[in-house]
Amino acid sequence: MTRGKFLSSVASSVALLLVTTACAAGRAGPELSAGDVGGAIEIRVENDFSPPGPVTIWILTVRGGRRNLGSVPADRNRRFRFTDSGLPREYVLMAVLEDRREILSRRFQLFDGAIVRWWIRNNDVRVTPGN
Repeated sequence: MTRGKFLSSVASSVALLLVTTACAAGRAGPELSAGDVGGAIEIRVENDFSPPGPVTIWILTVRGGRRNLGSVPADRNRRFRFTDSGLPREYVLMAVLEDRREILSRRFQLFDGAIVRWWIRNNDVRVTPGN
């Protein structure tokens, strides 16, 4: 076997392993599911963006999965419930403004019972244990 064929064979094997692992972990689709594997997470969003306007909030995985949490009116706060479906437990919040601009939070780690607070104007995310 030539070196090129060997490397191609190794690359194919690794790709197959990654696809198989992703499918077994339930990550084949682009949408996050509200599975019962992880714990319930509370996400609190303060829409203090200026100029004021409603926003739609999404939660994204670092692998590209996403879930629409809902909307928050201008100058209002809203709480969302999210069921973490296990790994990966690293997420980003995204606010979509009326003019379709997007604001992304920094990455954060989730754990069972966490409370996530996001102040949109300052793009400040804090994750704390729930009570």
